[in-house]
Amino acid sequence: HEKFQLKENFEKTEEKLSNEIIQLNELIEKQKQELNYSTKQTDDVHIDLKQNLESLQTRIHNYENAVSQYEEYRLKLENNLQKITQQRDTNKMDLRLTKEILINKENEFNQMKLNFDEIEKTLQIYKERSLQHETTINNLQKQIQQYEQQILDLNQTKLQDIQVILSQQIL
Repeated sequence: HEKFQLKENFEKTEEKLSNEIIQLNELIEKQKQELNYSTKQTDDVHIDLKQNLESLQTRIHNYENAVSQYEEYRLKLENNLQKITQQRDTNKMDLRLTKEILINKENEFNQMKLNFDEIEKTLQIYKERSLQHETTINNLQKQIQQYEQQILDLNQTKLQDIQVILSQQIL
């Protein structure tokens, strides 16, 4: 009877252990499946993360390129602005110098105009005097001609007188 009880206890324990083993095996199998599922999920997440990381790195690279291009463009604009500013300053200076030159030329022109007006006045006075002198010269030439004629006449008369005297002496 004791043996029987022991055997029964043993069988119960064996059945109990066997059931536990079966349950544990089922649990292990279930956990393996969950682990496989989790691993697959993790792999999928890992792949997604890797793709997201690559995408993010590409976007970062593109952004860095865009920033570099923007920086180059900004530097070009700065250089162009600096050149334009220098050109503007040069043009301002040229304009100022041109203004000064123009003012000087205008002053020179005005002075030349004054000189020209003075010369014109002097020329007019000279013309008037020249006309007066011409009149005087013409009058003097007429007088000279008259004197020459008088001299000729006198010489003629003298010659005639001499001839008369000579002819009287001969007679």
